[in-house]
Amino acid sequence: MEKRSLERTTGFARPTAVRIAISISLIAGVTGAALLAGGRASLFEAAGYPGLFFLALISSMTFVIPGPSAVGVVVGGVVLNPWLVGLVMGVGSTIGDSSGYALGVVNRRDLRRMRGSEFLTRFMKKHATLTLFTLAAIPNPLYDVGSVLAAMSFVPFSRFFAASLGGKIFRFTSVAWLSSWSIHLIGVA
Repeated sequence: MEKRSLERTTGFARPTAVRIAISISLIAGVTGAALLAGGRASLFEAAGYPGLFFLALISSMTFVIPGPSAVGVVVGGVVLNPWLVGLVMGVGSTIGDSSGYALGVVNRRDLRRMRGSEFLTRFMKKHATLTLFTLAAIPNPLYDVGSVLAAMSFVPFSRFFAASLGGKIFRFTSVAWLSSWSIHLIGVA
């Protein structure tokens, strides 16, 4: 009875205990690794671009809860090439965020039960590229909702992926360059 009322009010089935446990484990592991790295930039240099890719991938697989990818992009932008840091983390984050799209595909039939679903579907179909690019370019939890809604609105995966990839690369490259520039500006590096 409780599950049925949750589906009716939110449009989504309750996540299983296994999904929650996996998400918490991944967040704890990646956060622990970032905390152990502390101020040791050499650890990020040793992990290199593959380490940043997997950090972004795992961090973005969580739904709404932010992962520690911000640490990776800031430190990576200082010790590695900011252009490549933005590209690698943008690709990893977009692949990881595809889990939100998959969640939307699974719950497509539930969209019809939600209030205002016709408006949301029409809006997302018409403005999906700009909406997803903007949500991906600005760090916020609404991106996860947008990716689920895009899938539920039958936006093709290729369109979702391209718009999200552009926004994520823009965001991570901007932060990597800003961190690199600010460190050199104050004369630390």
